[in-house]
Amino acid sequence: MKSTALFFGIAVGIGIGYYLATDDKDELIANVKDSVNKAKDMVETGINKGRKLIDDVKSRAQEA
Repeated sequence: MKSTALFFGIAVGIGIGYYLATDDKDELIANVKDSVNKAKDMVETGINKGRKLIDDVKSRAQEA
């Protein structure tokens, strides 16, 4: 867990540094928002697949 927090902190620090150093902040913000939306979609897809898998396992267990 500590390594994840460290990695997240480093990523945030790099992002803030890049944001402060870049001239085209609007484009950077748009790119970050796009990346966040893609990550959100991937997480939601994974959650839905997990729920479906659990439902399938439960239904097979009830059939047996």
